[in-house]
This record gives sequence, C-alpha cells and structure tokens, in this order.
Amino acid sequence: MLALPQCARNGGRRLWLTKFLGSGFTGNVFQARFNGSDEFFAVNVFEMYYSDADIREQFLHEFDIYRMLEEAYRSEQLSDCITPCCYGAFEGDGMAIFILELCANELKRWDEFNAFKQFQVYELAKQLTVWN
Repeated sequence: MLALPQCARNGGRRLWLTKFLGSGFTGNVFQARFNGSDEFFAVNVFEMYYSDADIREQFLHEFDIYRMLEEAYRSEQLSDCITPCCYGAFEGDGMAIFILELCANELKRWDEFNAFKQFQVYELAKQLTVWN
C-alpha cells in the first residue's frame, strides 16, 4: 500500500470526503474528490486497529480481489462483465483507504439490468466478503 498523498502547501491531506455512501465490514464508504478537482470517486475508509488482525486481513484480502479483477478485466476475461475498479490502496495516520470508481449512476439503474447483470454484481459483492 502507498502512503496517503500530501498537499504541497501545508502537508495536510488533499482528499475531501463529500458525502457518506454506506458502511461495510472493512469501514465506511464516502463520495470524495481531490483538491481542485470536480471528479468524484468512492473511498472506503478503514481505521487501522492493528490489534484486530482479522479485520486487517479482510481489508488486505479485499484489495487482492480488486487487483485480480483488474488483471482479469485488462486481459479481456471480464470484458462483458460489470467490474468494480480500484485505483489503489493507501495507508497513513492510523487509517487505510481504497480509492474506487464511483458507480452510483450504475446502481441507480439497477432495475434496468437484466438478471445476468444483476447476478454478476451479486457474485462480485459476494467475492469481496468471503475469505479464508
């Protein structure tokens, strides 16, 4: 994982969390943007309590799944599938985050998806929550 990016001017964080979207096993998800940008993305914020190794392991496992999905998508194994896009994982100051594609518009059209597309989303979500 990479360190959270710093602002050049004052050394502060340059990631703005603008809207709470939901929560899950590995933390809360927010709509976010960087300073000076109007492009929004999703950020999964996970507080790093090192004493809770199971949750930390789940977070790292989830990141591995995002990497596998990205590799499969780039190799065109998943070219016709809905796949979540993770732009990276960062760690710093007692927290870790995933920067994810914001798919809010796609999920608003859920009823327009055929049964196969809905099943794909369900299976991807299930893969992110099941671990050994």
